[in-house]
Amino acid sequence: MDDRVARPLRILAEYLEPEARFDRLGIIDTVVFFGSVRIHSREEAEKDLKDAETAEDADGDVAMAEKALNTSRYYEDAQELTRQMTEW
Repeated sequence: MDDRVARPLRILAEYLEPEARFDRLGIIDTVVFFGSVRIHSREEAEKDLKDAETAEDADGDVAMAEKALNTSRYYEDAQELTRQMTEW
């Protein structure tokens, strides 16, 4: 099937499958967090920075790794918020 034609069906399936699972489990309300693969956990960002600092041909990788470490707080904050909301 043409990807363009099938796209609405895939989107609908991505909506209906979780809805059916929630119904089976008796889940009424949900909160959805959307993220990005560009934001890493602090642990992963620290490892990437260490790797960049020890690489022989870093060529800007250190600066990018430092930036990733600085933005890792958003990952950690989102994780903490979801934990608190789950407990609530």
